[in-house]
Amino acid sequence: MKMQRPLAVYIAMLLPGALPLAAQQSGLIGAVTDTTGAVIVGADVALVNSDTGVDFLAQTNESGAFNFTLVQPGTYELSCESVGFKTYRQSGLVMETGLTKTVTIQLQIGEITETIEVTGSAPLLETENTTVGQFIERTTVAQMPVGSRQAGQLIKLAGNVTFATSGGGLYDLPFFSMAGGRSRNQMWHLDGGVVQNMALGIAQLNLNPPVESLREFKVESNNYAAEFGRTGNGLIIMSTRSGTNNFHGALYHNFRNDKLDARTFFAPSIAPLRYNIYGGSFGGPIKKDKSFFFVNHEGQRRSDGLTIANTDVPHPVETQGDYSNRSGFALTDPLTGDPFDNNTIPQSRIDPLGRAFASLYPAPNRPSPAGSAPRDNFVKNVANRGISDFTTVKVDHNFGADDRISSRFSYVNAPAEPEPVFPNEFADFRASKQTRSNLVSTSTWNHNFTTTMVNEFRYTFGNRTFTTRGLGTGSGKNGELGVPNVDPEFFATVNLTGYTRLGAGNQQRIQKPIRTHQVVNNTSWFKGAHSIKWGMEYRYSRNQDDFNQFAGGSFSFNSRVTGDALAQLLLGWTTRGQLVDTDILNTRSDYWGVYLQDSWKATDKLTLNLGLRWDIDTPRWELSNNQSGFDPAGINPVCDCPGVGTVRISVCEVAAS
Repeated sequence: MKMQRPLAVYIAMLLPGALPLAAQQSGLIGAVTDTTGAVIVGADVALVNSDTGVDFLAQTNESGAFNFTLVQPGTYELSCESVGFKTYRQSGLVMETGLTKTVTIQLQIGEITETIEVTGSAPLLETENTTVGQFIERTTVAQMPVGSRQAGQLIKLAGNVTFATSGGGLYDLPFFSMAGGRSRNQMWHLDGGVVQNMALGIAQLNLNPPVESLREFKVESNNYAAEFGRTGNGLIIMSTRSGTNNFHGALYHNFRNDKLDARTFFAPSIAPLRYNIYGGSFGGPIKKDKSFFFVNHEGQRRSDGLTIANTDVPHPVETQGDYSNRSGFALTDPLTGDPFDNNTIPQSRIDPLGRAFASLYPAPNRPSPAGSAPRDNFVKNVANRGISDFTTVKVDHNFGADDRISSRFSYVNAPAEPEPVFPNEFADFRASKQTRSNLVSTSTWNHNFTTTMVNEFRYTFGNRTFTTRGLGTGSGKNGELGVPNVDPEFFATVNLTGYTRLGAGNQQRIQKPIRTHQVVNNTSWFKGAHSIKWGMEYRYSRNQDDFNQFAGGSFSFNSRVTGDALAQLLLGWTTRGQLVDTDILNTRSDYWGVYLQDSWKATDKLTLNLGLRWDIDTPRWELSNNQSGFDPAGINPVCDCPGVGTVRISVCEVAAS
């Protein structure tokens, strides 16, 4: 029965719905000597978590060395016993995310019932690896004034980081370069599981946890261990909080408001701003010294104001074809090549559909220079509105000295609605309705085969969705206006050179699901002066994408023939027309990695970090064969043999000279 329980846990973690993750582990290595410096073999060493009572046991080997691996971050008490020596006890040891620290224990001759208490010792240093990076501990994480209260912004505290933009919005995804590398090429780990957008091949963060749920944050910019792969520009390791033997909770509310802001230079008034972040956390024991839980829920209700000041809309009379007020300008008739009389298009020549499109522009609310083409003549305060709800649940359980599990479940739902600039919302160039959600569950099982060999198995499941629709999608305006040969439920995109666009630049995109599975197994073996670690990693990626950027049609008008793009719209003189309604692409890719590394303590003052890793990303393929169009069973008429390629045309264009 004792062996069946860990096996049951192992099987449960293979399921996507398993208990929601273990923290990115830390390590402690050391040596035990007597007062003369001679090593002590067979000494019993214990490391006990001061908050949870969970203990780790080891015994010194023939070199007098010991090694604790897969230790969760926290505050610990270290003790050592050996026959003929006084008991050694040191409290207040702080183990931090992703760091391996070194300690030397010196035992004094005496009775084992006597105890030497070590207090106020210097902080332990990380001298066992060559990693270049920066560690950010819990106090800094909790107290830094991060505007979005999301953990990804802590990257600004690290050295060797060039920040481009925060990305903004409810996800607030950071965009930066690390150690001179390319932007968005970092690898992100949360509690040891990957939280990166693997399916698209862009290593951007796709789960940005609240700082309230985070314990520690570490950045590695170079020389990281062989166990970490598939990154071209740094590694970010985050660990979430866990429950302890005591109940702890917190309630919080952060807010910003335009009543506290000043007007920007170009804004006609203060842009609206309503920014509320609220939540609570609670953690404690399920069973003292055995099982613990931690829960955090954070909600955001945001209305981020901004001023849109560089919008170009037509002069009202020009939407009727009257350009007589422009100085030094000749409106050319494309049929004759001669100027129109009085720079005015005859009403009989105006295309009804072109007139309908032109009438959708609002009247200017700022003047343009007299007699000139319209420039920056419309300004409006708008807001990006959205909500976000982020829930984190973490459970840790200690079966005994040999088996420990930890599971974390994270779910975020963050719909957003950028507000329109134009009164006719369906014809707006920036407004849309977006849905974003992400579920990530990671579970870890640590098993001690012996006191010198430890195994770590981890499974991570991620399921993300993203949709965006312009406000013209589903409006039925194409059918109402009579736009031929396009989906009547959309509103077409109309691009005019020198004017702000009518309609969405991306009419509709549905990515659902964006799914990932990650399986990792690491084995650590401590032998003599060697800390050897080997393992494998597999990642499954799937992305189903229905990208209908111009399913309602797209029409472009330049100024080459008449001298003004609006005039060519009124005349129906189209430069280019597109109808793009793509097939649904259901793509897959796999990633494999294996590694072997050795941290060899050659002398007391020299440690060599040796490692080798092999990685491979498979090419993406389409599950329904919509990408290649190759039918292996079809008969090729050229050779009368199996295997024929087909051409799938999904783009239609027309152009006028």
